[in-house]
Amino acid sequence: MQFTKAQAEAIQTHNQNLIVIAGAGSGKTRVLVERYLALLTANPDWPLNALVAITFTKKAAEEMRDRVRHSLEDRYNHARSEADAQRWSQLLGEIDSARIDTIHGLCASLLRANAAEIGVDPAFDVLDEIESAILLEDVVDDVLAWVVSEDDPAVELL
Repeated sequence: MQFTKAQAEAIQTHNQNLIVIAGAGSGKTRVLVERYLALLTANPDWPLNALVAITFTKKAAEEMRDRVRHSLEDRYNHARSEADAQRWSQLLGEIDSARIDTIHGLCASLLRANAAEIGVDPAFDVLDEIESAILLEDVVDDVLAWVVSEDDPAVELL
């Protein structure tokens, strides 16, 4: 399968960060994996975690990590020299620590890595959509109950 002009440009542009926006099934993940590998190929001294790839869902991040893993395995299996094989093998060994994640996941890892400096508990949890909706409802209920119990003039507004 050939890349479109825009896809090829995204893969080959290495002098700036990029955001890839396209519809479902358009090949975004394929383009990002190819770009990821092209950057690693062009910069043989970079460790895997020198790159950051962000997606919106955990499923997409897992899919991208799996595709990168398979591509690294393929490059290792088809290496033309011992040095290339060693390079791809090392990168493959780093795949579980690769910065391929959701926006929330990246932010959480940065916060945990700097927890002492910013004063947060490194064992914090990121709420999922359901948990955050429940928490919001509980907080609204608590605030409304407090407003009523304090005989606050705001009760008339409610």
